[in-house]
Amino acid sequence: MRVKKYFANTEKEAIDQIKNDLGNDAIILGTKKVKKGGIFGFFGKKMLEVTVGFDTQQPKNERSFDKVGSSKDKQFELQQIIEKRQKEIDTKKGNNRAIKQVNEDSFKPLETNSLVNVKKDNSNENKIDEKSSDNESINEIKTELSQTKDMISNMMTEFKMTSFQSSLPKVANAFYELLLEQEIVEELAQKLIKQTMNKLSQEQVDDSSAFKAQLKTQLRALLESDLIETNSKKRPKVITLIGPTGVGKTTTVAKLAAQYTLVDKLQVGLITIDTYRIAAVEQLKTYGDILGLPVEVVLTPQELQRGLDKFSDKDVILVDTAGRSHKNEMQMTELKGFIENCNPEELYLVLSMGTRYKDIVNIVEKYRNINFSSFILTKVDETDHWGNLINLLSEYEVGCSYITTGQNVPDDLEVYQTNTIIKQILGEYYE
Repeated sequence: MRVKKYFANTEKEAIDQIKNDLGNDAIILGTKKVKKGGIFGFFGKKMLEVTVGFDTQQPKNERSFDKVGSSKDKQFELQQIIEKRQKEIDTKKGNNRAIKQVNEDSFKPLETNSLVNVKKDNSNENKIDEKSSDNESINEIKTELSQTKDMISNMMTEFKMTSFQSSLPKVANAFYELLLEQEIVEELAQKLIKQTMNKLSQEQVDDSSAFKAQLKTQLRALLESDLIETNSKKRPKVITLIGPTGVGKTTTVAKLAAQYTLVDKLQVGLITIDTYRIAAVEQLKTYGDILGLPVEVVLTPQELQRGLDKFSDKDVILVDTAGRSHKNEMQMTELKGFIENCNPEELYLVLSMGTRYKDIVNIVEKYRNINFSSFILTKVDETDHWGNLINLLSEYEVGCSYITTGQNVPDDLEVYQTNTIIKQILGEYYE
């Protein structure tokens, strides 16, 4: 699927251009009014910009036939690989049995009493050699089986995706590829496309505007989360941020502190237990000095409780924690002890949007034992792919409260909004 833009004075003129160039199979993905020409942006002529999707290869019928043929070829290729591997494994097993039989025949018990000791020694050596040979062969077979299993799994995944995509109408296929480009996992992308098609008539499925509108509805249903409302009357309100190293927890604490202090006009106290990094303590103290906020540094759960008591006259207490490796059980246990001691009303798990989704899943699984209440996703300005957020909210029944879009305090902090995410996913096709 290729994308091309056309400029015309009217919609009819644009459609005529498109038909002349690409025929009737082109798909209109979006339209908008723009200015063309002029000097330094002035005196430009208003024109209609039309974005079109088209296939550069073969006509629809031939292309569908080729994809089906390709799928059958993959099935045949897969069957051949399985049969070949099975023959190799059977051959190795046969060789092992033959070797074992030779060893047994070569060292039958001897009748001569004078050679009894020699017989025993040779038998022991043969048993050791036989066992070693068997172990090596078994390990080799296990390795080959594991490699074959991985190869078959990858081929089956590719086969399923190809089969699904070959069955899609052109408009649905264009939006399916768009979801995959945003790094939404295949299973979820397929689910969204199927749900969208099920809500539309056949005529609407072929209409890009109708398809896009329904896809927005499906994304909105997926992304809208019911965040638990905390008791706003309780004072002070304790908010704690947890997460792995390098995701921007300290900077996010400063942004929240600025929001509560400068915008909401609340009294705020800052506590840090991030004593693993001296720079983190100094960084938070610097933010505290700029905002005129008190900062407490604590080393133990007992000191944390004293810090909370000291800020009992505040409206909000923000607690910054050290980055913990989700693979380090001791650090996770230590963190859990701190959290149980401060018992926060809001406990945010901070994650970077630049992290691979498989790693995000591993992190979330380890932190689930701490019962966090919501996500904060940082560094969204450092990626062009927003699929991780979609994948995350689909996988876990936990909402997202904030996203951060840069390092500037307090500007680069945004309250999570569904429409913002959908706009990023669909890009220029949102309108």
